[in-house]
Amino acid sequence: MRELGKPSPNGFYIIVAKKDALSIISQFKGILWESSGDLLYVKVRSRSLAAKVYRILKKKGLLVA
Repeated sequence: MRELGKPSPNGFYIIVAKKDALSIISQFKGILWESSGDLLYVKVRSRSLAAKVYRILKKKGLLVA
């Protein structure tokens, strides 16, 4: 998945989403998140789980460009 990009130096895939995405990502195990203002930084170690979360958030329009 090209949009997902490479993992950070500490091994996490970072997805920047709107704060409303918290209700969706809370359904998954193994996901860390940090909030800053209106943004939510979703951190996932598993590439397949990151791709799944990315697709769901993109479909719902909750990703930040």
